[in-house]
Amino acid sequence: MKTLIEHITSQCSAINAGEAYDDMLDEIYSLESVGGPFAYMSASKVLCEVDPTAYRCGFSDYTDSQREVWAEVDGNYYNRRDAEKAKEEFISELQAKADAHEEAANAASRNQDKAAMDDAEILFNATLAEVKEAEGFDL
Repeated sequence: MKTLIEHITSQCSAINAGEAYDDMLDEIYSLESVGGPFAYMSASKVLCEVDPTAYRCGFSDYTDSQREVWAEVDGNYYNRRDAEKAKEEFISELQAKADAHEEAANAASRNQDKAAMDDAEILFNATLAEVKEAEGFDL
């Protein structure tokens, strides 16, 4: 659902997951008590440089733990509520298009314009299919 993804990414601000992880590590752990050259180093930088595997595993666990508040869309993270709101707006816009196509089909039917009615019905059905696809898109 390329157009839905484009809509969400244009309406929402991406979260820098790496920065959020580093901030979390730096808030929780302090190297001040270690002293020496480590006293003023950030825990995230030390972990990343000393044990990059543990850093990556922790990052993976951290992003998994954020699934309630973050939505991953096209490889980026967004605030889940913002992404859901953008998805709902997108679906509403599609539904309005479907309603307009349905009204055009009805008007063409009243005017006995078979070609215009067929065209409007094709557009109506295609837009309804897009609505169903967008509704099924998991955030």
